[in-house]
Amino acid sequence: MPNVATTCASGPERRPTDAAGDGSRVCDDCDDGDADATTWYIDYDGDGYGSARYASVACAAPQVYVDNADECDDTEATVSPAGVEVCNGVDVADPWIGFNDLASEGSWVWQNGDDASYTNWGSGEPNNSGDEDCAHPYDSGAWNDHRCSGLSTGYICETP
Repeated sequence: MPNVATTCASGPERRPTDAAGDGSRVCDDCDDGDADATTWYIDYDGDGYGSARYASVACAAPQVYVDNADECDDTEATVSPAGVEVCNGVDVADPWIGFNDLASEGSWVWQNGDDASYTNWGSGEPNNSGDEDCAHPYDSGAWNDHRCSGLSTGYICETP
């Protein structure tokens, strides 16, 4: 359960209350039973994505809070669901896995020439749609054949 924080203006008319009795205290004019109350999530790094670790229920967003809990690393603004995947300074959004049919269309081999003992093609792949000779993974992990020139310079390789 996230830590729930409340920010209220000072004064007796703005004391935090727990109208719903659920332990979540919010200001009198927008209590936690109010239909206008929203759960807000802290955004430490200011990238627009909040952390589910700290939440606040209020009618308006407290300073540095946002309306989503989609953050994956709230210490670095360049790391977010909208960020580009980078490894050692290289964009790896579409990495090549070292599998190709460059030498002979339809005969897929690893970069070192070894035949595959395992494949994980996505449904309908490989389809060679538009001269696709290099394999890369979909977000699901299934493989897709892709134009080699359209892949990032990042790659995935097996280590012993």
